[in-house]
Amino acid sequence: MAAKNNQILDNIRYATTKLIVGNKQGETSLGTGFFFSFDMPEDKLILLLVTNKHIAKDWLSLKFRLNKADENGNPLLGDAVEFTLTNDGTQDWIEHPDVDLCVFPVWDKMGPIIEGGTMLCYREITKEFIPNATNINIISSIEGILMVGYPDGMADDTHNLPIVRRGITATDYKIDYEGRREFLIDAAIFKGSSGSPIFICDIGSYNNADGELCLGNRVLFLGVQYRGEFSKFQQNIFIRDNNGNYHNTPDVLSAYFNDLGFCVKSECLLWFREEIIRLGWKYNNIIKVRKNC
Repeated sequence: MAAKNNQILDNIRYATTKLIVGNKQGETSLGTGFFFSFDMPEDKLILLLVTNKHIAKDWLSLKFRLNKADENGNPLLGDAVEFTLTNDGTQDWIEHPDVDLCVFPVWDKMGPIIEGGTMLCYREITKEFIPNATNINIISSIEGILMVGYPDGMADDTHNLPIVRRGITATDYKIDYEGRREFLIDAAIFKGSSGSPIFICDIGSYNNADGELCLGNRVLFLGVQYRGEFSKFQQNIFIRDNNGNYHNTPDVLSAYFNDLGFCVKSECLLWFREEIIRLGWKYNNIIKVRKNC
C-alpha cells in the first residue's frame, strides 16, 4: 500500500472489501475484509484476505467484489468483478488461536483475472504500516483514527466503495487493554463494521507524543475492529386507553451500541506468516501480485 500524499486516502479505501458470507445454517451475514500481504522466502509474496473469525464462523461461501481499472490504472468505479470462496475442502484458511482474526489466500481467485488482462483496483496493507518498537512512541495516548468498512452492510454499492468514519482511540494504544493485545476506539460501531481496519492517517503534518509539530505524512495501521459494546437500560412503557387513561406495562429492557469498539492490535497478524510457512502454503511472484491499479 503506497503512502504518497493525495493517494493515501484512496489507498486506504481500496484496501477493503465488503464480505457477504453464507453459513451452514442457511443464513447470510455481512462484514468487512481487507487485503494484507507478507513478503515470503525466495523473494515471493502471499496475498491474504483478512477478517474476523466470527464473521467466517461455519461459513460455506464468502463473496467479495473488486472494481476493475483501465489501462492507465484508473479505477472503473462500479465496474466490478465478483469473487466467491467456497468451503468445499479445497479452500485454505487459518484462524488465529488467540484473537478474533482469520485469513484466506486469494491470489488463486484473483490471479487468473489479472493474468488474463483485466486490471483490478485493490491495495495491500503490509507489515511496514504496523507500529513497532521504533515508531510506537510517536503515538499519543489519544489519537484521531479512521475506520474503513461497511457498517450495517452499507456501502456505495453503485461505485463499490466503502464507508469511512472518524473517531479517537479510547484507550492508550501503547498499553494492552485489560492485558490483552487490544485497544478501544470511540467511533460509531454497527454490525458489519467487524473486520474494519483502523488507521492513524495524518497528511501534511502531525503532532507526536510530545506534542511537537512534525511535517510529513503519518500512516499507521493500528488494528482490526471486532466487537462493539452494548449498554442496557430499562424502560417503563405506558399505554393510553380509549378514556385517555395511562396504564403501566411490564418494563422493557433495551440495548444499544455505546460507540465503543474493541480492536485487535495489528501486530497479531504477524503470527500468520510463520504459520503459513509451517503449513507449506504456496507463495506467489511479487510482481504479479502487485500488478494492480
